[in-house]
Amino acid sequence: KGDAAHHGRHHDFAEVGRLVDAHPDLPMTLLPGNHDVDEKHGVSLPETVGRRRLAYERGTRAIDLDGLRLVVGDTTIARKGTGTLADIGDALLDHAADGDQPVMIAIHQQLQEHHTPRYWPPGISGREGRQFLDALGLARPSSLVTSGHTHRNRRRHHGPTVVTEVASTHHWPGVWAGYRVYEGGITQSVRRIADPSIVDWHEYTRAAVLSVWGRYAPGRLDDRSFAHRWS
Repeated sequence: KGDAAHHGRHHDFAEVGRLVDAHPDLPMTLLPGNHDVDEKHGVSLPETVGRRRLAYERGTRAIDLDGLRLVVGDTTIARKGTGTLADIGDALLDHAADGDQPVMIAIHQQLQEHHTPRYWPPGISGREGRQFLDALGLARPSSLVTSGHTHRNRRRHHGPTVVTEVASTHHWPGVWAGYRVYEGGITQSVRRIADPSIVDWHEYTRAAVLSVWGRYAPGRLDDRSFAHRWS
């Protein structure tokens, strides 16, 4: 869900390519995040990474899986940390409305609940987010919308839609989110990365922001892991 690269530099994109190539048989979809498109070093986002030539998704795409339609969209703005749905919102809604399977939408920047950001970093404005979620609730009720970007776990409801943010892999708590589709619903399970070579770093970063980060970033248990039933 974005920020595969630390910054938009040649060696960062080469590292992403090496990671992609290390798992040649694993299905992957790669979204850009604000770190991928920061262009601070004069390097534009490559079309693909690795020998596998995995493409960065620059518009929208619908991927039909068993029991689920996964819809992804690029919310980034070049050289900015904030995001927008201006160019892709209608296409996301069209993908969601098409077909008869339940829908999960994955984007990078979070849909802000309020127009003025209440926490850092800012994402997609509350006005854009509310309009999109209102329309999604009509087009495909009980969808799940998930994002990254904020480095903290959160969950909220907007009408029949569940909206989540999943914390980062590269510092405390160092997590990834897995999703399991079952008859009638979907579960999100957030798990810590367990590789011993990484755990020490994650524990070290727990003390960031005068140790506030250790309590702030994980969120509540029901922000991280829960079951959501389709209506």
